[in-house]
Amino acid sequence: MAAAIRKLSPFRLTHLIRQEKNPVVALQLFRSPNSPPMKFFPYSFQSYDIIICKLGRAKMFREMEQILRQLMTQEIETNRLVPKEIFFCQVISFYGRGRLPDLARTMYDLIPSYQCRKTIKSFNSLLNSLLICREFRGIERLCREMDLFPDACTYNILIKGYCSVGSFEGARKLFDEMCRRRISPNVVTFVSLISFLCLNSRVDDAFELKNAMIKVHNVSPNIFVYTSLVKGLCDAGKLDAAVKLKDLAMAESIKKNSELDSAVYTTLIRSLFRSRRRDEAIALLDDMQKIGVKPDTHTYNAVISGFCDEKDFTAALTVLEEMSAKGCKADVLTYNVMITSFCNSSSWVEAIDLFEDMPRRGCPPNVVTYRILVDGLLNASQLKDAAFFLEEMIFKGFKPHPETSYKLVNRLKEEGDVGLMSAVIGILAKGRCVDCDAWRAAVEVLVPTTTSDSQFADLDLLAII
Repeated sequence: MAAAIRKLSPFRLTHLIRQEKNPVVALQLFRSPNSPPMKFFPYSFQSYDIIICKLGRAKMFREMEQILRQLMTQEIETNRLVPKEIFFCQVISFYGRGRLPDLARTMYDLIPSYQCRKTIKSFNSLLNSLLICREFRGIERLCREMDLFPDACTYNILIKGYCSVGSFEGARKLFDEMCRRRISPNVVTFVSLISFLCLNSRVDDAFELKNAMIKVHNVSPNIFVYTSLVKGLCDAGKLDAAVKLKDLAMAESIKKNSELDSAVYTTLIRSLFRSRRRDEAIALLDDMQKIGVKPDTHTYNAVISGFCDEKDFTAALTVLEEMSAKGCKADVLTYNVMITSFCNSSSWVEAIDLFEDMPRRGCPPNVVTYRILVDGLLNASQLKDAAFFLEEMIFKGFKPHPETSYKLVNRLKEEGDVGLMSAVIGILAKGRCVDCDAWRAAVEVLVPTTTSDSQFADLDLLAII
């Protein structure tokens, strides 16, 4: 007698979907919890919530919409499950991150059809999604249609929007309006305003606002406020004042027992290197580790970039090894900075070695890395190596800059290397990367020297066309 089929319970299905990291497999589990399939499976709301989050994060929007339709037809219409507003806020946010403002607006309008009441929370989610998509006309229209009382979050989103388009006057008017309405500004409000002032070289105004933040509004600065102020001081060349402010920021963090952040240190280290105060920058790196502030990839990148600017590649490579030893993975920016510096110093052998070491370190080169290396080899007159990595680049689906293609073909023309030029044109043709200038330069040499139709066919004219 065949063994009885064990049916999954709704609780077990929720657990399995939560544990599954692959969104495609999670969706398969959700759609077919039992085999053979049951006519009706009593999904829990947690299962819907988890699968929607997995699909939204993976930008599988078509599949996400199918689950939303299932929720409507199988659960809402039978009054079995009624989602809360926060569920729809997540969906709207996913559409915003996916740069799909129209779908975000549609979801917002459909909330009542799911037997859920819209409040300022979902309005703010839509407002923020439109801001992410830079749909400023949509924001204006939404605000005109608004029939809800705004809260601090509403004003924060709008203030951030004005700052993002460079209108501090508009942001300040909104700030004054929220104060008149007795809506208390919070730390997020001040982060947007102070960051804008610092980025626009208005450091004195930023400090004035920071003082009002504390004394008038009783809001304590957070690490993002201090980071903006430190960066503002650094950009203004006031490094000593920036170091003092860093000490204050760290003291405040310790007093509040909040997590110490590396961003302030990273900003200072980068600025100290640029001001040729290398010893102070290195001392700052040691100092942050002593007090328990863990350097992140951005911190190490600042140090590596500083050493590379000084052409101290030994020190830069030492820091790269230190990152690995301390469990901080270098990102592609780390390698791009180093390879650029090697190429600029005509150390193309070292550049190639580091490039080829990237996959072993778990960081494959991207299109920028290839472009840096090929351009560097070309500038160093290493034409064969440039052609080799150009072919590898195109094979992996990356495209070189048109100027690079033309420059390589033209240099080969000057060198009289017809064979390599023919090969390069073929490589570029297969990747559909031949521009008119490169082709014209090649034809001037290749056509007169072509003695047979078969040789000319090697240029892969059909691929070019």
